[in-house]
Amino acid sequence: DAASVAAALERARHAPGIRRARRAWALGDPRSESVGEGRSRGVFDLAGIPAPELQREIRDASGRALARVDFAWEEFNTLGEFDGAVKYGPLVPEGLTRHQVLMAEKRREQRLQEKLWWGVRWDWADRDRPAALAAKLRAAFAIGQRLRAKRN
Repeated sequence: DAASVAAALERARHAPGIRRARRAWALGDPRSESVGEGRSRGVFDLAGIPAPELQREIRDASGRALARVDFAWEEFNTLGEFDGAVKYGPLVPEGLTRHQVLMAEKRREQRLQEKLWWGVRWDWADRDRPAALAAKLRAAFAIGQRLRAKRN
């Protein structure tokens, strides 16, 4: 629990790596739904990428939910998704095929684009190249801001 971790960090206050351990603990957030999402947030922090809103609901003008996304940067009009392989493998809902899940994901992405949000996706290979992922996000932010200007 949080109190136990805080106590352990305090006991280890002079240990090598304690700053990194404290930072990792501070970045923890129960809204991250996968290890990939949590580790992506570590990359954001190290690269100076602003902290995103987690598990953001995107709604249309009438308030109808269009999607819930892993990451949202409102100030950059950009949405982010970490794609682990399990989404299209072991976690495919019973009664659906991988193809159906993929097509539903494409329709979801289209609805978000129609609302002029820019989306960016990454996976473990991207996450394991932090500088490239940060560059990918910054490029997405620039596109998202241009879309926002178009919307306004």
